[in-house]
Amino acid sequence: MPWRHGRRVKSLRLMAAEGDAFAPVPIPRGMAVRAAGPDDLETVLAIDAEAFHEDPDEERGWIAPRLGARGITTALATLDGDPVGTGLAIRTDGRAGPALYVAGVAVTGAARRRGVGAAVSSWLVAGGLDAGARFGHLHADNDPAARVYARLGFTEAPALDVYVDL
Repeated sequence: MPWRHGRRVKSLRLMAAEGDAFAPVPIPRGMAVRAAGPDDLETVLAIDAEAFHEDPDEERGWIAPRLGARGITTALATLDGDPVGTGLAIRTDGRAGPALYVAGVAVTGAARRRGVGAAVSSWLVAGGLDAGARFGHLHADNDPAARVYARLGFTEAPALDVYVDL
């Protein structure tokens, strides 16, 4: 439907899971997931830049402030001691109630298809629910990501259209 108040740039594929629908996955053998802090900036930048084909210097201003910030958890996954994945969760208490937004789940090319993305996502959601969130929500960038989130108990919701030039 035409919208005269701006230009539509994209639709986000939304997914959500209430706490009782969440199905955590076990952390694969040889993998560890922990909260990243300011000292992990270069590692998180490298993973994020590789996975999303971004310039680390351009991403630094977005990633640095969130490491260790209140209400934001950035995960760092290692596989056999090597850093291989990251992601973030933002805990909010807005009008929808206690909620968790999961985003930026990134996995290095060498570690794809080894359960890293599912483990990072599961770790973030479990931590958010333990901290009082009633549900988690996210947007899946593609079908493989949506399949990972569906295994964790997320279901599709109506898309969110994003507009600019309002």
